[in-house]
Amino acid sequence: MERRNKYALLGLLAVILVLGGLQMPLFKPVRGQAWGWWVESVGGWFKVGKLAVSNDVAEQLATLTAENIRLRAEVSDYARLRKQIGSMAFDDYKLVAAEIAADPTDPLKTSYLLNRGTKDGVQLGSPVVIYNSVLVGIVAELYENSSLLYLTTNPATSFPAEVVDEENPGRGLVKGRTYTTVELSMVRKDANLALDQPVVTSAQGELMPQGLLVGIISQTISEDYDSYQRARLKLPYDPRELEAVQILSAL
Repeated sequence: MERRNKYALLGLLAVILVLGGLQMPLFKPVRGQAWGWWVESVGGWFKVGKLAVSNDVAEQLATLTAENIRLRAEVSDYARLRKQIGSMAFDDYKLVAAEIAADPTDPLKTSYLLNRGTKDGVQLGSPVVIYNSVLVGIVAELYENSSLLYLTTNPATSFPAEVVDEENPGRGLVKGRTYTTVELSMVRKDANLALDQPVVTSAQGELMPQGLLVGIISQTISEDYDSYQRARLKLPYDPRELEAVQILSAL
């Protein structure tokens, strides 16, 4: 075998060994950096910049996700919804846009002042949402030109809700706890509660429509001595970043 053929064979063997070694979990960061360098080089060659998701696209994605969950909940439970006397569908409500400001009497930031009131069609107990279908709280006090919003983390807030599960939906009561967390309680033991399941509102007369997203199950709690089980919820938004909301008002 000629000397240059030997060198070529040894070079090929070295490349195979290096590439094989890079497949080890230890070299995962190196693979990521190499891929990033390759993408950046090719992008520079073709004059293509990095892909960035704008805030508008992110908000649209959040809106579509919440809307999809609401529709799943409403469709899966449509037969029961129509049988309930006095219950209303989402289309029977109008959205009233409102700006919010911190309540000076609440240092824990679980209540906010809204610049909409009775003259705008707001009702006591009206649900307040963002992204069209994500529930953030309920109107607890009402005036002619303003109203007071209690977030779902406020212990004074409670309403019926259920887990989105077509086979065995768990129904219970959502309530704020310790001004920081939200919990679904009073759920029967045989109901299916699992991590990452969405929890939505149950229809409640003219006050609350079916299927508004409340949160995602982050922890399930079932004690042997308790007749019911409960779950902690992760909110799909940051309450500290709320600036504007929509109030659902019955038509």
